[in-house]
Amino acid sequence: MLTKIKTFQNNLNELLSRHALEDLFSLPLPTGPTSFHTSFIFPKTTDYRDWILEREKLRDYEAIVGQSAQCLYNQITVREDVPVARANARSKVNGIYIIADSTGEILYIGKSGANFKDVCNDLVINRILDHLVPESINKMQNTPDLWRRIEAGENVQICYWSGLNRLVPTLLELYLLNKYYVARGTLPPLNKRRGRTNNTA
Repeated sequence: MLTKIKTFQNNLNELLSRHALEDLFSLPLPTGPTSFHTSFIFPKTTDYRDWILEREKLRDYEAIVGQSAQCLYNQITVREDVPVARANARSKVNGIYIIADSTGEILYIGKSGANFKDVCNDLVINRILDHLVPESINKMQNTPDLWRRIEAGENVQICYWSGLNRLVPTLLELYLLNKYYVARGTLPPLNKRRGRTNNTA
């Protein structure tokens, strides 16, 4: 249970709700409607794989950058009923997310931050969806094993938090990776290295 998504989810909810991270990192945290948290199963439809592969076959997409990413990913969020923060631009951007297999075992921990030139492409949900399409569609796909699971008919569990101030996602990512490392002596299977401070989540 130490590395199950629900355990990490509850731990992070507790830290954020009582502002314990202020003590850990000496940073203020946002409060009120800018904070958003949700969890969901992906995909919900049984033909998501076939639908994506058809888009690929027809070249019914553009390179996944900027507004073109938003176009395709908006289709996915509607089709798969993915919960998206809609309060304001900030609530959509800075965040942290966890992706687990169908049993709840954590596969990947990532983040999203608002310091890209093209903020649109760094929405939290876009960063998550980057992992859930094939490399042939998204050249930034850095977890091809996740797509292979979906291609094989598996579902994944996902939870994410957004509306955090700019530095918190990086700190939370390091905190969660360290928590996993302490429990398992290794990183989650799809995290490539420990202590990342760039925005290649």
